[in-house]
Amino acid sequence: MFIDTHAHIHVKDFDADRAEVIKRALAANVSLINVGFDTLGNENAAKLADENKTIFWAGGYHPHHADLATDENLKKLEELARGPYGKKLVALGEMGMDYYRNLQPKQTQEVALRAQLKLAKKLDLPVIIHCRDAVADTLKILADEKMTQVVFHCFTGTLEEAVACWNRGYMTSFTAICTYEKAGNIREVIKNAPVDKIMLDSDCPYLAPQKYRGKRNEPAYVFETFNKIAEVKNIQPKELEKILFENTVKFFKLPITH
Repeated sequence: MFIDTHAHIHVKDFDADRAEVIKRALAANVSLINVGFDTLGNENAAKLADENKTIFWAGGYHPHHADLATDENLKKLEELARGPYGKKLVALGEMGMDYYRNLQPKQTQEVALRAQLKLAKKLDLPVIIHCRDAVADTLKILADEKMTQVVFHCFTGTLEEAVACWNRGYMTSFTAICTYEKAGNIREVIKNAPVDKIMLDSDCPYLAPQKYRGKRNEPAYVFETFNKIAEVKNIQPKELEKILFENTVKFFKLPITH
C-alpha cells in the first residue's frame, strides 16, 4: 500500500469528479491524508475523511492564511479535533512560514505558527510544515516550541537545510518536483536522505509529475514520485514501498496495516 501524506482533494478543482479521483486512488492502492489549510477547508477535509475509509485528515492554517488563525478559529479546530471527526485526524497543518510569496507579514505568519504548534502539543499531534525560503526561522520557532514530531512537506530546501531537519529527527516528504528535469538539487537531497526520514506527498491538485505536467495532479499519480525516489536511491520498489509505508504509519500513528 502507498500513502499520499499530503493531498487537497477537498478543493474546488475536484468538485466535478471527486468520487472518481478517490476511486482511482483506491485502484492504485493509495490511501491518503487530506490536508486543510483554512477554516472551511479544515471542516471539508474532516467530512471527507469521515465519509471515506481510506482517507485521513489534517487541519491547520497555511501561512498564506495566517491571519485566519485567530483564537476563535483555532478553538473551532480544537473542537473538530475533540469531536467525532477527531477519530481520523492524524496531524495539525499545514502550517508554517513562506517568504517566497510573502502573502502575509512575517510577524503574522510567526504568530499563527506558534499558536498552532501550541495547539498541536495540547492535542498530542504531529505537525505538517509548509516552508519556502524560511528554513532557518522555521527551525528556530520549532525549537522554541520544543516540537519533536514534524514533517517538512514538499521539501525543496538545500541539502544542508535537510540535514538540519534530519538531525532533529524531523521527516521530509517529497513531491513530483523531483521528476522535473531542472530539479537536480531535490534529487540530491533524496539521494542523501536517511531512508527512515522520507515520505510521499502529492500536494495535489498542484505539482503534477513531469509525465502529466500542466494537468491537475491527483493522489494516484504519487507513483511517479515513488518511482523516481526508488531510482535515485537505487532501492528495489518492494523494499521502498515497505519503508515508506512503515515511516508514514509510525509518524502519523495510522491504524492501518500493509
